[in-house]
Amino acid sequence: MKLNHKRAFGMILSLWVAGAAHAQVIGYWNFEEKLPGNAADITTNAIADISGNFHPGTISDTGVFYAAGNTNYAGASALEFTSAPNHVAVPDPTGVFNFSSAQSVTVEAMIKTVTIGQDGVGALVCKQGASPGEWWWRINATGTQQFFVDDGTGSRNVSGTKKLNDGRWHHVAAVFDATAQQLRVYVDYIQDGPTVTTTYSSGAPIGNAKDLWIGAFQTGNREFAGDIDFVRISASALAPADFVQPQTYITGVVPQSGSGFLSVTNAAGFEVKSPAVGVLTNNIHVVSNGIDISGQLLFSGNANDWLVSLPAL
Repeated sequence: MKLNHKRAFGMILSLWVAGAAHAQVIGYWNFEEKLPGNAADITTNAIADISGNFHPGTISDTGVFYAAGNTNYAGASALEFTSAPNHVAVPDPTGVFNFSSAQSVTVEAMIKTVTIGQDGVGALVCKQGASPGEWWWRINATGTQQFFVDDGTGSRNVSGTKKLNDGRWHHVAAVFDATAQQLRVYVDYIQDGPTVTTTYSSGAPIGNAKDLWIGAFQTGNREFAGDIDFVRISASALAPADFVQPQTYITGVVPQSGSGFLSVTNAAGFEVKSPAVGVLTNNIHVVSNGIDISGQLLFSGNANDWLVSLPAL
């Protein structure tokens, strides 16, 4: 879990709670911009990327509302999609959300659905519908998930077996493991269905020049119908222990985001709350202007509720 705010003299400070040090998060949208019941803002880049890498998204149409999120993940809000033509578009001019046979990736989401989507199929996260390759992740009409990848030389896909259209929250994940050359999908931290071997060797991109879309195919169909609490993309083949875990989050950040100055007499700080699972202090990291200052942190409390202080400037 990662967020950014300014410290003294414009210094950029990054905080995150790590499941594993190798998990490189490249995009993370938790849809906490407004409280439930409010209409989503269609202003460009109004959907925040909390990874710190600045990949904000834009809602395609009016009429998308915020719903109650999964409180087990400390989120107040989720985006409520209907099967009308709406989605979140995340610009990808440099292809950061493309990958290749040499690059692992994990895509996670928290979803709740009954009707699944347009024609009974609901797209979750996609780079679909263009050359040289594509990838997409969706819920099929059977209620099961499917993860599809194509490097332009041939496609591979893996489907789960657990029906997800039960009106309950589920953590779902899709993994492309470049080292093992495998595709896997997961439901609620357990592998869902078989492991599929990919055997790609071309090095061609699995992806294209289109934007990343959340909630629909780029061809304008397969719109998801349901709630999405968060989406996270990591440039690693994560194990379930490294997925987004319930009830671990950062709060009470001082100074607040956007502040430009912190007095030398006041220490910066934040709280790490994990009432359900707990978090160890060696999994709490702070990087300031590219320098890891985690060794300077001061902790009080316990694994379920840490108060963390940073040294004064």
